[in-house]
Amino acid sequence: QQVKTCSGGLSEWQHNPVGVPQGSTMSSLLFTLYINRIDEPVNFCRTMLYADDMQMYIHCSLDTIDNAVNQINADLVMLCKWCKDHGLSLNASKCKPIVLGTSRMLSNVNLNDILPVTINGMVLDYEQSVVNLGIRMCSTMAWTEQVNYIHRKVYQSLYRLKRLCFKPNVYIKKLLVSTLIFPFFDYANAVYCDINDELLQKLQRAQNACIRYIFNVPIDAHITRYYKELGWLKINERMEYNILLQMHKIIMFGQPDYLFNQYIMMNHVHARETKFGNVTLQFPLHRTVIYNKSFHVKSIRLLNGLHNTIKHAPSINLFKKRLKTDLLKRYE
Repeated sequence: QQVKTCSGGLSEWQHNPVGVPQGSTMSSLLFTLYINRIDEPVNFCRTMLYADDMQMYIHCSLDTIDNAVNQINADLVMLCKWCKDHGLSLNASKCKPIVLGTSRMLSNVNLNDILPVTINGMVLDYEQSVVNLGIRMCSTMAWTEQVNYIHRKVYQSLYRLKRLCFKPNVYIKKLLVSTLIFPFFDYANAVYCDINDELLQKLQRAQNACIRYIFNVPIDAHITRYYKELGWLKINERMEYNILLQMHKIIMFGQPDYLFNQYIMMNHVHARETKFGNVTLQFPLHRTVIYNKSFHVKSIRLLNGLHNTIKHAPSINLFKKRLKTDLLKRYE
């Protein structure tokens, strides 16, 4: 490999027996291809790979949790060996083990009594919460920490905008808020679609603060008309919009498989033809509140409730336009 210096000169050629060329536009693609088979030595856990981040999951009951940890450790031993054979190393300091479950289940678990997860002899402490691709996940799958993070970032951003050395007009304020603040609300919000009303209202108040900043509206004034004027959706509608958009893409492209295979059209359930069987999904039977609030059930409920002109949209852009128009009608 040869590199170019800041002054424009070239370094001497050096033999690079492992890894990928550093600093080239092909580095990320070549690295992805290089580690594409990293999950082959994993025998017991399910894996998810994103860039250079890898996640390992295993499902078990409370009675078999120690056996599950032993299986994780066995997979980690094989994973470390694979990395060593390919000139890579596993950064144990960045590895975070966490036990996920309901509050009722975890109340019967003492993390100090569970066998530890180890990597090359290094013991990893169990975490109460972890950051998963920008989403803060706690052990009970509650979203308080994620909502608090968004709430804090929104008000920090508003504070900085209010301290600008110039006074922007409404148009500039709108651009600043939609560009710098709204990504906090929209990023992966379909993941935490099961948040309770208290957390939803906390996010809504943060969004309302953005509207008040744009129009200099006093805190006791109603602001729904400003949402209509801007053509912006409130938090609940933004979640529904992203859930339906994500679901529409899953059905249209058939990917990812583990989500697409969960959806069954009504015309595939029975032989009798129905008028809207090709755009109506079978509603899954369920008994728990947790599953009722899940992305799977909620997305089916929302899609089946849409007007057929939205469902039959021939393109994603037209689907987005019709869906947003339909959601904005709630403010009339």
